[in-house]
Amino acid sequence: MCLLYISFIRNCKKTPMKMIRLNGISFCFFLSLTLFSLRAIAQPRSGDAMLQINPGGHLSQISESVTTADGKFIITTSTDKTICIWDVQQKRIIEQIRGPKSVFNQGKLYSLAISPDYRLLAVGGFLAIGTETDGDLAGQIRIYDFAKRKQVLRFMAHSNVVTSLRFSTDGKYLISGANDSTIASWKFTGTIEKPSFTLVKKVVREDFYVEDIQTLGNAVFVTDMKGVSKYRLPSLELVSSSAQYSSYINYIAINRSINTVAIVGFNQLIILDTALKERQVIELDNYSNRVAISPDGSYIITEGENSTVVLFTKEGNQFVKTVSANFAGGNTMLGMGFMNNSSFYVAGGRANIMQFYRIDGSKNSASIKTDTVVAGAGRAFNAISVHEKKLALRSLEKTEGWFDYSLFPEAGKLMHFSLADSAMYPAKTYEKGTLSVSVNSSGTEMYIYSGGNLTGTVKRDGGSGYGHNAVTITKNNWIISAGSAGFLTLYDSVGTAKASFVGHEGDVMDISESEDGSFLYSTGADQTTRMWDLREVKGESVFKSYDQFDAAWKNFFRDYFPEFDLTKPGEMKKLYEKLLTMGGKENAEYLLQQQQIEPRQNIFIAKNSEWVIWNNKGYFKASPNGASYIGWYVYKGEDQNAEFYTADKLFDNYYNPAIINELALSDESTVAIIGKAGDASKTSIAQQVSNMPVLKLAAPSVSEKAIQKNISLVIDVENKDFISELLLFQNGKRVTVSPDIFRGISLPTITIPVELVTGENTFLVSALNKSRVETTPLKFSIEFGGAKASSSLYILAVGIDKYKNSRYNLNYAKADARGIAAQLSSSSVKIFKNIIVDSLFDENATAENIAAQISRLKNQIKPEDVFLFYYAGHGIMNEPEDGSKADFYLVLHKVTQMQGNDEGLKSNGLSASRLRDLLLEVPAQKQLILFDACNSGGALTTFTRGAAEEAAIFQLARSTGFTVLASTNQEQLAAELKDLKHGIFTYAIINGLKGEADLRKDGKITVKEIELYLNEIIPVLSEKYKGVQQYPQSFSRGMDFPLTITLN
Repeated sequence: MCLLYISFIRNCKKTPMKMIRLNGISFCFFLSLTLFSLRAIAQPRSGDAMLQINPGGHLSQISESVTTADGKFIITTSTDKTICIWDVQQKRIIEQIRGPKSVFNQGKLYSLAISPDYRLLAVGGFLAIGTETDGDLAGQIRIYDFAKRKQVLRFMAHSNVVTSLRFSTDGKYLISGANDSTIASWKFTGTIEKPSFTLVKKVVREDFYVEDIQTLGNAVFVTDMKGVSKYRLPSLELVSSSAQYSSYINYIAINRSINTVAIVGFNQLIILDTALKERQVIELDNYSNRVAISPDGSYIITEGENSTVVLFTKEGNQFVKTVSANFAGGNTMLGMGFMNNSSFYVAGGRANIMQFYRIDGSKNSASIKTDTVVAGAGRAFNAISVHEKKLALRSLEKTEGWFDYSLFPEAGKLMHFSLADSAMYPAKTYEKGTLSVSVNSSGTEMYIYSGGNLTGTVKRDGGSGYGHNAVTITKNNWIISAGSAGFLTLYDSVGTAKASFVGHEGDVMDISESEDGSFLYSTGADQTTRMWDLREVKGESVFKSYDQFDAAWKNFFRDYFPEFDLTKPGEMKKLYEKLLTMGGKENAEYLLQQQQIEPRQNIFIAKNSEWVIWNNKGYFKASPNGASYIGWYVYKGEDQNAEFYTADKLFDNYYNPAIINELALSDESTVAIIGKAGDASKTSIAQQVSNMPVLKLAAPSVSEKAIQKNISLVIDVENKDFISELLLFQNGKRVTVSPDIFRGISLPTITIPVELVTGENTFLVSALNKSRVETTPLKFSIEFGGAKASSSLYILAVGIDKYKNSRYNLNYAKADARGIAAQLSSSSVKIFKNIIVDSLFDENATAENIAAQISRLKNQIKPEDVFLFYYAGHGIMNEPEDGSKADFYLVLHKVTQMQGNDEGLKSNGLSASRLRDLLLEVPAQKQLILFDACNSGGALTTFTRGAAEEAAIFQLARSTGFTVLASTNQEQLAAELKDLKHGIFTYAIINGLKGEADLRKDGKITVKEIELYLNEIIPVLSEKYKGVQQYPQSFSRGMDFPLTITLN
């Protein structure tokens, strides 16, 4: 099974011989067709942008790996269309190259080579971009200046997918192999900046695939079906061939020092000398795709059974199996190599990871130790089910058993799955009425039955998703199949593909239909879970236009079906019906144009609990740092790397939780919901990210300690005239920068005065361009060696039980405010020199008094101090009649009407934006804001009203650098409970401060621990006391710091 996977996964341009008999004449046609080519594909234009996730690793199958000659870097390619560069010492990805790509197979990379001086990088794969079928353009090779990570050349090499590449030992030649049954040698001339590769020789071979090429001196070793052949450079004259073995050969490893060639196949490891004379044949327990030999020739590694890597030790003239170790990525290891004699790596598996190992002990007693596992930042799942828009998910690491987690799509938070809920989650439907489906044992063929009769067969290979990972029959009698490499396809009852769900970039592991049949949910190894609107499926047969045909197809139909003029209406349908009667179903389906359906919603959840939910139009909601996990891929043409901008850089234009919540919870159409937002921007993404300022620190030097408390930061700026706003954060807190600093000054520098605190001062400087897109931040630290200052805790607690309008009265708001202040006063005394509490209750809780109190405190508080603002009372979004942007308001004592009197709310309430301005004047760099604010506007729907509040409070945290913990998202959450004598939110905070939030068990409770504790405990408390799980809102951009000490 895996041999087929490795062979076919590269075969995006499949050319099987199709035999058709017509009027007694038989003829052959090499058909350039896979299921992917049934789609109409437009040529992307420079500036076209698409959203994709950015988890810090490959999203799909790792296809190849090489190590630079100096052992410093490992380079990997993938079917996710990217190149990753890994630092061996740091054991992490240091750069990801995003090359030109389009949808489906276009841009997938299968082969890779690095020159001996590691100055040139060559990649191959399916590099036809924007063609309707693959055509001859598939066989291109891209050349990169490795040091600059810049594409410097693209040239045609083969007429099909390039599956293998290697530079000669001296770097003078590049050898390529492809699925057109050829290998070729190319002479390198020119410079690194302007290279040229001239064809020396191309050889046609009997073997359709070229799985691997290796070089040694002037010799080239090439896989040859069930053996290996040796050629001489540069003429590619055949020198010798090995015997043919029982396994198709996947990979070759060569070691000059011991004159050894190791080849590996489905279940054999074969040891040869460099003349290809057999030395040893080792039968393997399982298939293997890769093999590597240590530099000194002492060890060989290869893939073993049950997701293990196997070590063979050289004893005399033989290699002996010594030990094995688990590989966390699963089966199918397509990257493998030694960094030195005692350390190696393995890459790939379904989880697409990189795992580092070391060999301990001597040859006779060697053992393998796992060093580091590097995986993407996201969580991946292999099973999904939906009940009332709540998802049940099972981790990719588990191969069977119950679900692990529950997920509310609008919340982005995973909860542990309750086995008691298992019965509510339906299994996939393989039989519905007279319709049923089954899949063969290898997973490559799906059979469709109607009334017990076989009506359709759907075969998958590497160009069309390889296999059927999960299948379901929908309520509308469509069959949906999830495949590998992002393929998710809808078929009718005879197996004709009607629609493609375009979004996943890795293996789609499982799918589930909603109870009413309106929505489909999918989850994949690309670390995303996606929601699709099945009501968008048209199901009708739409034929391509003749202009969309590949040239080979045009010639074929003109030569063998001349009676059909395919440029005329109706002729395409007639040809389609004739081909079906002839038994040419695949040929007939080439004429059809599948519907493409985009996700309604996409979800990414990181292992660190950050999350982001987005729609393909760009709107998103996210945890404080979640938006950095998705971004805009901006196509720059076939000869340039794409640009990439994380979504947090476009926060002001696209952060819209109201849209995301409606997409998750409403049954309204996606188009209608998106339409409510209007244009997030009147310009394209490419235009928005143009003229981006670039910041560089000119002074002071960060390598020396500062000796003065007051210094100036000098920033060099490119494109200074395009700055609309400058953002400066010191130790997490926003420092206001006057626009006068960067406007009207001709010098390309900006000077900003700052005051340092004792110890490390961490700065983050960025700018917004004219479209309010944020630049890549400039990060640096400056050490100040002044005398260590003690810090005090200042608390301003506001609680309102009695309102001027008695209908708004509450019971426990004052108790909440007093309780927070009292708990901190007792538990924080060991951290702070002084604890100063100020309170404003009931009639004293006015906007004027809050402003006056903060103004007084700002003259007392020092940068080293901590300031906590607590509010318990009502909170609401205003409804401005003048079309201005709505804001969140603290409903203070004098407010007599929360809705319908916007002027009264503005006059007597306190807006989040006004509170922001007040708090930014407070010198304390560590600030915590707590809102226990309930919303009495119960008639307003949660997914619109709550989302607006969420956005306003998130903006408060983002624009100040403070941590904001709030209960404002749902009215039920903030409701007061008689049993607790507090609101749930405040009750949980008080208990957390008493010790329950000491998650690290180190005797300290920090702001981050309180945040994590609230996210865990409030859903439990709300379900216990209110019968439904609710979630707090937490936003933090600033520093974490301790609030209490629990140890005596």
